[in-house]
Amino acid sequence: MQAHECGGTTTINSSRRGTIYARAVTIQLQSDKIDNAGEIVEEVAVSLQDNPGFHEATLLADTTTRHGQIITLRHSEEALRASETTVYQQAMARLAATFAAPPKREILNVIMRAHQGQN
Repeated sequence: MQAHECGGTTTINSSRRGTIYARAVTIQLQSDKIDNAGEIVEEVAVSLQDNPGFHEATLLADTTTRHGQIITLRHSEEALRASETTVYQQAMARLAATFAAPPKREILNVIMRAHQGQN
């Protein structure tokens, strides 16, 4: 996908095979802990801004079923793997009190990613 200008300010950016790596963590949240989980993920993401290879963190959740995903993106597989031993474990320890069931983690390659903006 090509980057292009829409209305003078919005661009569409796309990442293709092998350039960004993702950790997807499937979670089941306690009903009264959804907002707390969001606050924790936000705090962790802010603390990662200067972490080598960090690109993005997102928490997705269905507030009715309490099912969700935490998606973190890294610029290299090495950066993602390096974060497994420290950053990931610390984040999961902080989030543990919000979970209704153990999380399930997958490491994935980003095949295509499109979004508006500069990043």
